[in-house]
Amino acid sequence: MPDMKNLTAAAWLFAASAVLAVESSDELFDRAAKCRERGEAAEAVKYYRKAAEAGHAKAQYNLGVCYDRGIGVKRDPVEAVNWYRKAAEQKLAAAQYNLGICYSTGEGVKADVLEAVKYYRMAAENGHAKAQYDLGICFDSGRGVSKDRAEAFKWWLKAASQGHEMAQYWVGVCLLDGEGVDKNRAEAVKWLQKAAKQGNQNAKKRLNDLGESW
Repeated sequence: MPDMKNLTAAAWLFAASAVLAVESSDELFDRAAKCRERGEAAEAVKYYRKAAEAGHAKAQYNLGVCYDRGIGVKRDPVEAVNWYRKAAEQKLAAAQYNLGICYSTGEGVKADVLEAVKYYRMAAENGHAKAQYDLGICFDSGRGVSKDRAEAFKWWLKAASQGHEMAQYWVGVCLLDGEGVDKNRAEAVKWLQKAAKQGNQNAKKRLNDLGESW
């Protein structure tokens, strides 16, 4: 008959080792980040890889970035997509957005505008400002989705509220021209001024044409 006491001890050891494994992936990720800060890119990749293989979403994303940009490793867009996808499956917004870009540009994967929009939307719904802006562009142009200026305005407004300069500009334009939203000059000026303060030249021109300061 099995020794229940020993089985229980073994179960506790297994559980403890599992916890340590999770903590270890965090530690590996932290070590990688410190290597990056010191400019030790190849060493950072080593630790990102170990953490990524242990399922650490941010490490998977960062390893993808390294392959995408050739940081500390030979550039490999296909491998970048592989790691972005793993992180995206864990709902990491930055990875979802980068995967959308890959599908949009055909870097590391066959270009597919519908897949690009799918991942932009995932990231946008997770609060990623750049994804919200790009999703707005897709709705504005009808790229991968039915053209819908109201939907474009909705996503631009979300991005603008997070400080995205170009989204602030387009929110201002929509409010000024009544595209996808009711005209509202005062609100338009407010958003154009926000964009102008970030250096947006088109916003400055619009404000000058309106006789408004920036």
